[in-house]
Amino acid sequence: MINIVSIVGASGFIGREVVDYFIENKIIVKILIDSQSKLLNFKKSDYIICYEKSPCDEDIPIEFFESDALINCFGSINGISSIYRNNILVPQNLINQGFKKIKKIIQISSVSVYDFEDNLDIIDENSKISPQNIYELSKAISETIILNLTEKHNIKCVILRPSNVVGANMKNNSFRQLINLVKKGIFFYVHKDDYISNYLNVKDLANAIFKCSILSNANGIYNLSDDCTYKKLIGIITKSLKIKLRKKILPINIAYLICAILKLFRINLLTKSRIKNLTNKKRINIRKIKKEIGYEIVYGLEDAVSKIIKSNL
Repeated sequence: MINIVSIVGASGFIGREVVDYFIENKIIVKILIDSQSKLLNFKKSDYIICYEKSPCDEDIPIEFFESDALINCFGSINGISSIYRNNILVPQNLINQGFKKIKKIIQISSVSVYDFEDNLDIIDENSKISPQNIYELSKAISETIILNLTEKHNIKCVILRPSNVVGANMKNNSFRQLINLVKKGIFFYVHKDDYISNYLNVKDLANAIFKCSILSNANGIYNLSDDCTYKKLIGIITKSLKIKLRKKILPINIAYLICAILKLFRINLLTKSRIKNLTNKKRINIRKIKKEIGYEIVYGLEDAVSKIIKSNL
């Protein structure tokens, strides 16, 4: 069993959940925050040790790295300079400063690094890497940097590739918008209702990080997702909202026509990316992490949807 972990990006959506998860399991957590005001984001706890530093700084105290695992939840999804600095330079900076003390690093990446345009319906850890935008490219590059540096310094390394992470405090509004469409009775399927949704409860991600921290055999790259059909997902949402929804299916060509018309009026109710998500055929295979460390989905999307709805969307 481990006694202490170091967490970078602790004040973010994922990081806060991870901090709480370790504290609940009575593990001491060292965190980096660039402002004392961010401590207000955390419950008062004797299990938190705070270092007022940014992960971009070149003088992070060496004591911060003295733990059983370094967990990097830090990153950006918008802004080229922020993405480059936070997703690529920060992991490199952390390892370069702390390599003499780091025992294991757990890096949060994303399934978005994979090729979602090929004809295969299953994505596993050996699937083709094909980033399509700056964010996805930054995740792929950071993985390569971390794998090379950890091998060079003989540090254990775990890279987790979760699907779309959802929870009450998430900044990404697309999942909230989906729930709102269902709530207002204006959600419709595109073409059919059995396409695949790739989402993951943030608490299930925190649980995976916890297990990868405490288990010595956790090593390498692991996918994480709680896949289900959109029919099942919409059923979870309607159950939590306590409403009934009449099923509406829109032909795919009509969906793209509506999308084009709405774009003229700068209305983001239906976008090409949303149509792409609603017609996704790919499942994320998580057999590897189940087999190697005994991981299972514990909390599920029902829990995430319920908490999002209770947070007033």
